[in-house]
Amino acid sequence: IYMLTLDWTPAKMCTVQYDHNGGDGFVPAAMQYKISASYTIDDQIDVYNKGHTFLGWSLVQPSAVTADTHLYQNGDTVNFVGNDYISVAEGDTVTFYAIWSDPYPYTVSFSAGGMGQSTPSGTVPGVMESDADHPITMPECGLTMTGYHFAGWKLTNVADGNSQDGVGDIYQPGDSFDYDPETEQAALSFEAVWEPN
Repeated sequence: IYMLTLDWTPAKMCTVQYDHNGGDGFVPAAMQYKISASYTIDDQIDVYNKGHTFLGWSLVQPSAVTADTHLYQNGDTVNFVGNDYISVAEGDTVTFYAIWSDPYPYTVSFSAGGMGQSTPSGTVPGVMESDADHPITMPECGLTMTGYHFAGWKLTNVADGNSQDGVGDIYQPGDSFDYDPETEQAALSFEAVWEPN
């Protein structure tokens, strides 16, 4: 006579979730998963963060990520048992953090503009440099033009892939200008706007 013994010990479970880490887009809802099973990152995940490139998913917090940290990609298989980065116990929450590149830089240049035969005199602000995480403060105008007064800085050109976002918008000295580049070599141009006295 053979005796069959069944082990009804429930599987140990953890919760798997995703953290956009400053980005946006689709990620699966948090779900329960067996710790002993291999987990596959959904290849339909679509996250984005303007001004940054998505580098992958980390099992350690973004502040602890180094050049040696392994980053998982959509569709990769992850084993929680024996993982080099985390130790998962029953009831734990496993978080995949989106890791982004450094913010894309951009440059901002200024020109004096003019009205017909009238030409401004004075000093044009120099080129400014910033990045997707840091807005710039629009500079004062060191220009004058006889019969006219300065009315602001108009965004006249955006050299950033196909983007022309904001062209024609006018900013005043002291305004905060926040821009999220689409490429890593964006260049923006502003021109002084003049109105008759």
